[in-house]
Amino acid sequence: TSSVHNAMITYCEVTREKSVFAILDPPSAVSATAMITYVKTTAAISELTESAAIYWPRVKISNPKKSIYGLADQITVPPSGHIAGVFSRVDNARPGGIYDPPAGPDVAALFGVLDFETTETLDEEKRDLVFPERINPLTTYKGGPRFIDGARCLKSTSNFPTVAQRRGASKIEKELKTASQVFRHKNNTKTLRAAITRTFQSYLLGQMSFGAFKTTDPTTAFFVDFGDALNPANAPNTITGRVG
Repeated sequence: TSSVHNAMITYCEVTREKSVFAILDPPSAVSATAMITYVKTTAAISELTESAAIYWPRVKISNPKKSIYGLADQITVPPSGHIAGVFSRVDNARPGGIYDPPAGPDVAALFGVLDFETTETLDEEKRDLVFPERINPLTTYKGGPRFIDGARCLKSTSNFPTVAQRRGASKIEKELKTASQVFRHKNNTKTLRAAITRTFQSYLLGQMSFGAFKTTDPTTAFFVDFGDALNPANAPNTITGRVG
C-alpha cells in the first residue's frame, strides 16, 4: 500500500540513514499503466529515494498448503521474497557479488515462479512503458527462465541510481564504520592517522579488485584523507577524516 511503501522508504532513508534497502512489491492485479499511476500519483514515490526499488508484476507459485490457501494448484504472491533471494544469490556468487546488478536471465532467474499475475509483462511494449519510470519488470522469453529484467532504484538523479550501486555503497560505508571502531578511543596522532589511512586504503583496494568502482585506478577510484588540515592540534582527541 502507499502508506506502507512510504513508511519503508522513510525507514531506509531517515531512520537507518541509507544503510538498508527496501524491495517494494506491486499492488495486486495492476496493468502496466496502472502500475505507473501507482508509483507516480497514488503512492507518489517516483524519484523519491535511491534506497528502494519497486518491481512488477506479482508472481504465481505452487500452492504450499491447500488447507490454508485454498484448493487452487497455484497462488499469486508478492515477488519481494523471490527478489530478496536473487539479491542474496548474486551477493554470494563471488567476492564482491553485491556490486553486480541483480538482473538478467543468467543471474536473476526467479526459481519457483511458475507464471506472472498479468501477461502484459511478456509484452516488450508494456515493459517499455514501466522501465523508463524506474519500475523493474519481471518477465521471460521462449525457452528462457522467468527473471528480473531491471535493476533501477526509484531515484534517477542520485549518486547511486541502481540497486547494485546503492547496496554496494551501503556495504562499504558499513564495513568502514566497523573497521574504525578500534581507533575510536585512541589519541589523535599522525602515527594513528597513518594507520587508519593504510587500513582504509587496503580495504578499498580490495573492493576495487572486486569491481566496486568504475575504474581500477586507485587514484581516481577513491580517496582517504586523515591529514593535518582535518585534524588541527587543538583537537587532539577527535579524529576527523574523509573517504569518498
